[in-house]
Amino acid sequence: MKIILCGGGTSGHVTPSLAIAEAFKRRLPECEFLFIGRRGGKENDAVNDAGLPVNEIDIRGLRHFLSIENAAILREAIKARRKAKSIISDFSPDAVIGTGGYVCWPVISAAQKMNIPTFIHESNAAAGLTTRILSKGCRAVFAGVKELENEFPNGIYTGNPLRRNFINKSRTSARKEMKISDDRRLIISVGGSLGAEKLNDAAIALMNNFSLKNKNIVHIHICGHRYYEDIKRRYPELCSLNSQVRIIPFSNDMPTLLHAADLVIARCGAMTISEIECCRVPAVLIPSPNVASDHQRKNAYAYAKDEATVVIEEKELTGDSLIAEVRKMLSADYRVNWIKNTAKNRYFCDAGDVIVEKVIEIIK
Repeated sequence: MKIILCGGGTSGHVTPSLAIAEAFKRRLPECEFLFIGRRGGKENDAVNDAGLPVNEIDIRGLRHFLSIENAAILREAIKARRKAKSIISDFSPDAVIGTGGYVCWPVISAAQKMNIPTFIHESNAAAGLTTRILSKGCRAVFAGVKELENEFPNGIYTGNPLRRNFINKSRTSARKEMKISDDRRLIISVGGSLGAEKLNDAAIALMNNFSLKNKNIVHIHICGHRYYEDIKRRYPELCSLNSQVRIIPFSNDMPTLLHAADLVIARCGAMTISEIECCRVPAVLIPSPNVASDHQRKNAYAYAKDEATVVIEEKELTGDSLIAEVRKMLSADYRVNWIKNTAKNRYFCDAGDVIVEKVIEIIK
């Protein structure tokens, strides 16, 4: 079997593709893949690292306001679809699966014109414009959130697929790997793959005014590549790799960090939330207000249904408000309550396998 996967814009649109590829390989070891992403997309690095061949096309997202630039973007999209058609014709896939982002439109729409079975996975609680446009021509829309399943006649709830390095790791092995003893609390804060300036500011305030004053706390903040050099210049003492409290630009080992954590502070991309849920860790969620369809806010409130998860709106986010929530969540054993009452019943860890079985069943 030959499968084309496509997605991009952020790493949250790429990681589901990698998880689906892993699931296909477990089911059909001889399966061949081609990933199509946006030209110059930093998120494509993860695909290369996973050993999947990558083909890139020139595509940009439409501006969400009146702009003459949208005319040029639409012309580029039409060219991108012609390019995608050529790539698809050369590869001759049995199916094309999109995992979100505007790069899906030229690829999936071209495949639909060629009568190749197409599928799309929507990880967010609110479906994006690309998903809605393409959904009618797809054989199935795989929903990462249960509530989204009924919004599409061909909707199938699967959950969000995660790679096996998340599912197979444990808290014990992760903390042993990080050399963190049981009497210490690990805080992980992260602003998504691109970073987030306001979250960075609040996390630094938390580090300086709380984490550094508690010797039993280890705090790692992931600030994003584009912010790191400026933060390193302003706070060099927080960027030392030997410190109990440290800032890093990026991590390729989020499974270890999240499984080892006692508390996570994060943005609300759907895949980030699924990873937190898989690792069964309490969280402070801070939705970005600058995303299409306000999907991060919807993701956060779809998930935050118990006392082990708190949502802070960005307009209310300050160093003081974050410190107050962190102090409260670390003052009691939220982790025990979380595992006992909620997490083990919520995470659908076989999502990749379910998607693969449905694709095979539908295209037979």
